[in-house]
Amino acid sequence: MEYSKEHIRKTALKLRQSLTREQVSLKSEAILNRLAGLEEYKKSSLVMLYADFRNEVATGDMIRMCIEDGKRTILPYIVRTDEGGRAMYASQIASLEELCPGAYGIYEPKESARIAVSPLSLDMVIVPGVAFDERRNRLGYGAGFYDCFLAQTRGGCCKAALAFEVQIFPSIPKGVHDVCMDMVVTEDRVIT
Repeated sequence: MEYSKEHIRKTALKLRQSLTREQVSLKSEAILNRLAGLEEYKKSSLVMLYADFRNEVATGDMIRMCIEDGKRTILPYIVRTDEGGRAMYASQIASLEELCPGAYGIYEPKESARIAVSPLSLDMVIVPGVAFDERRNRLGYGAGFYDCFLAQTRGGCCKAALAFEVQIFPSIPKGVHDVCMDMVVTEDRVIT
Protein backbone atom coordinates (compact mmCIF):
# COMPACT_ATOMS: atom_id res chain seq x y z
CA MET A 1 0.00 0.00 0.00
CA GLU A 2 1.40 3.37 -1.03
CA TYR A 3 0.81 6.29 1.29
CA SER A 4 0.40 9.89 0.14
CA LYS A 5 3.18 12.44 0.53
CA GLU A 6 1.08 14.31 3.08
CA HIS A 7 0.53 11.17 5.20
CA ILE A 8 4.24 10.31 5.14
CA ARG A 9 5.20 13.93 5.89
CA LYS A 10 2.86 14.07 8.90
CA THR A 11 4.08 10.69 10.23
CA ALA A 12 7.77 11.50 9.71
CA LEU A 13 7.52 14.91 11.40
CA LYS A 14 5.77 13.33 14.38
CA LEU A 15 8.48 10.65 14.67
CA ARG A 16 11.27 13.22 14.37
CA GLN A 17 9.67 15.51 16.95
CA SER A 18 9.45 12.56 19.36
CA LEU A 19 13.26 12.41 19.57
CA THR A 20 14.65 13.98 22.74
CA ARG A 21 17.25 16.74 22.63
CA GLU A 22 19.85 14.21 23.84
CA GLN A 23 18.89 11.70 21.13
CA VAL A 24 19.12 14.39 18.43
CA SER A 25 22.54 15.42 19.74
CA LEU A 26 23.96 11.88 19.90
CA LYS A 27 22.53 10.81 16.55
CA SER A 28 23.67 14.05 14.89
CA GLU A 29 27.20 13.49 16.18
CA ALA A 30 27.20 9.97 14.70
CA ILE A 31 25.96 11.35 11.37
CA LEU A 32 28.66 14.06 11.41
CA ASN A 33 31.36 11.42 12.00
CA ARG A 34 29.98 9.28 9.17
CA LEU A 35 29.83 12.31 6.84
CA ALA A 36 33.40 13.39 7.70
CA GLY A 37 34.68 9.95 6.67
CA LEU A 38 33.06 9.99 3.23
CA GLU A 39 35.37 10.32 0.24
CA GLU A 40 32.80 12.60 -1.41
CA TYR A 41 33.11 15.04 1.50
CA LYS A 42 36.91 14.82 1.69
CA LYS A 43 37.39 15.69 -1.98
CA SER A 44 34.82 18.53 -2.04
CA SER A 45 36.02 22.15 -1.98
CA LEU A 46 32.63 23.91 -2.06
CA VAL A 47 30.14 22.36 0.36
CA MET A 48 26.62 23.63 0.89
CA LEU A 49 24.92 22.78 4.18
CA TYR A 50 21.74 23.89 5.90
CA ALA A 51 21.01 25.40 9.30
CA ASP A 52 18.95 22.84 11.22
CA PHE A 53 15.36 23.57 12.22
CA ARG A 54 12.65 21.75 14.20
CA ASN A 55 14.60 18.68 15.36
CA GLU A 56 16.41 18.16 12.05
CA VAL A 57 19.88 16.60 12.12
CA ALA A 58 21.95 19.26 13.93
CA THR A 59 24.40 20.97 11.58
CA GLY A 60 26.19 23.59 13.71
CA ASP A 61 29.21 21.34 14.28
CA MET A 62 29.18 20.29 10.61
CA ILE A 63 29.30 23.92 9.50
CA ARG A 64 32.24 24.53 11.87
CA MET A 65 33.95 21.36 10.57
CA CYS A 66 33.65 22.55 6.95
CA ILE A 67 35.12 25.94 7.83
CA GLU A 68 37.94 24.35 9.87
CA ASP A 69 38.65 21.87 7.05
CA GLY A 70 39.26 24.86 4.77
CA LYS A 71 36.24 24.22 2.59
CA ARG A 72 34.26 27.07 1.08
CA THR A 73 31.16 26.75 3.23
CA ILE A 74 27.84 27.65 1.66
CA LEU A 75 24.38 28.09 3.21
CA PRO A 76 21.02 28.75 1.56
CA TYR A 77 18.82 31.79 1.92
CA ILE A 78 15.29 32.53 0.73
CA VAL A 79 14.26 35.71 -1.10
CA ARG A 80 11.02 37.00 -2.55
CA THR A 81 10.90 36.91 -6.33
CA ASP A 82 9.54 39.62 -8.61
CA GLU A 83 6.55 37.37 -9.27
CA GLY A 84 5.65 37.39 -5.55
CA GLY A 85 6.91 33.89 -4.82
CA ARG A 86 10.06 32.78 -3.05
CA ALA A 87 13.28 31.22 -4.31
CA MET A 88 16.36 29.71 -2.67
CA TYR A 89 19.88 30.97 -3.36
CA ALA A 90 23.29 30.17 -1.85
CA SER A 91 25.91 32.29 -0.09
CA GLN A 92 29.39 31.60 1.22
CA ILE A 93 29.98 32.16 4.94
CA ALA A 94 33.15 32.33 7.04
CA SER A 95 31.56 31.79 10.47
CA LEU A 96 28.30 31.02 12.23
CA GLU A 97 28.21 34.67 13.35
CA GLU A 98 27.27 35.58 9.76
CA LEU A 99 23.87 33.90 10.20
CA CYS A 100 20.57 35.36 11.38
CA PRO A 101 16.95 34.15 11.47
CA GLY A 102 15.42 34.39 8.02
CA ALA A 103 12.40 32.99 6.21
CA TYR A 104 10.41 30.60 8.37
CA GLY A 105 12.73 31.36 11.32
CA ILE A 106 15.54 29.28 9.78
CA TYR A 107 19.04 30.71 10.15
CA GLU A 108 20.56 31.97 6.90
CA PRO A 109 23.40 34.29 5.84
CA LYS A 110 22.81 37.91 6.84
CA GLU A 111 21.84 40.03 3.86
CA SER A 112 24.82 42.34 4.43
CA ALA A 113 27.27 39.40 4.36
CA ARG A 114 25.92 37.46 1.39
CA ILE A 115 28.41 36.35 -1.25
CA ALA A 116 26.39 34.70 -4.00
CA VAL A 117 27.49 31.25 -5.16
CA SER A 118 26.24 29.58 -8.33
CA PRO A 119 24.68 26.12 -7.90
CA LEU A 120 26.91 25.02 -10.80
CA SER A 121 30.06 25.58 -8.72
CA LEU A 122 29.08 23.33 -5.80
CA ASP A 123 30.87 20.03 -5.21
CA MET A 124 28.51 18.75 -2.53
CA VAL A 125 25.10 19.80 -1.24
CA ILE A 126 24.08 18.49 2.18
CA VAL A 127 20.30 18.44 2.18
CA PRO A 128 17.65 18.31 4.91
CA GLY A 129 14.35 16.55 4.48
CA VAL A 130 11.30 15.20 6.23
CA ALA A 131 11.45 11.59 4.97
CA PHE A 132 13.50 9.37 2.66
CA ASP A 133 13.33 5.85 1.28
CA GLU A 134 15.84 3.12 0.43
CA ARG A 135 15.99 4.37 -3.19
CA ARG A 136 17.15 7.77 -1.86
CA ASN A 137 13.95 9.55 -2.76
CA ARG A 138 13.41 12.65 -0.63
CA LEU A 139 10.28 14.23 0.79
CA GLY A 140 10.71 17.84 1.91
CA TYR A 141 8.31 20.26 3.54
CA GLY A 142 6.44 20.76 0.27
CA ALA A 143 7.65 24.16 -0.97
CA GLY A 144 10.06 22.71 -3.56
CA PHE A 145 12.99 25.00 -2.68
CA TYR A 146 15.62 22.24 -2.67
CA ASP A 147 14.23 20.43 -5.73
CA CYS A 148 14.39 23.67 -7.76
CA PHE A 149 17.87 24.49 -6.45
CA LEU A 150 19.30 20.97 -6.90
CA ALA A 151 18.04 20.85 -10.50
CA GLN A 152 20.50 23.70 -11.22
CA THR A 153 23.61 21.87 -9.89
CA ARG A 154 26.10 20.20 -12.23
CA GLY A 155 26.16 16.46 -12.81
CA GLY A 156 29.20 15.79 -10.60
CA CYS A 157 27.75 17.54 -7.55
CA CYS A 158 27.09 15.05 -4.74
CA LYS A 159 23.63 15.43 -3.21
CA ALA A 160 23.82 13.98 0.31
CA ALA A 161 20.82 14.02 2.62
CA LEU A 162 21.11 13.81 6.40
CA ALA A 163 18.41 11.91 8.28
CA PHE A 164 17.67 9.96 11.41
CA GLU A 165 16.71 6.30 10.91
CA VAL A 166 13.13 7.14 12.02
CA GLN A 167 12.85 9.22 8.82
CA ILE A 168 13.53 6.26 6.50
CA PHE A 169 10.36 4.79 4.98
CA PRO A 170 9.84 1.77 2.69
CA SER A 171 8.67 3.96 -0.19
CA ILE A 172 8.15 7.66 -0.94
CA PRO A 173 5.97 8.78 -3.87
CA LYS A 174 8.20 10.54 -6.43
CA GLY A 175 6.93 13.48 -8.44
CA VAL A 176 8.27 14.65 -11.79
CA HIS A 177 10.22 17.55 -10.19
CA ASP A 178 11.53 15.59 -7.16
CA VAL A 179 15.32 15.24 -7.16
CA CYS A 180 16.76 11.92 -5.96
CA MET A 181 19.71 12.04 -3.53
CA ASP A 182 23.07 10.41 -4.30
CA MET A 183 23.20 9.21 -0.70
CA VAL A 184 21.33 9.43 2.59
CA VAL A 185 23.53 9.52 5.70
CA THR A 186 21.95 8.31 8.95
CA GLU A 187 23.33 7.52 12.38
CA ASP A 188 23.55 3.83 11.37
CA ARG A 189 24.46 3.75 7.69
CA VAL A 190 24.96 5.43 4.35
CA ILE A 191 22.24 4.56 1.84
CA THR A 192 23.64 4.60 -1.72
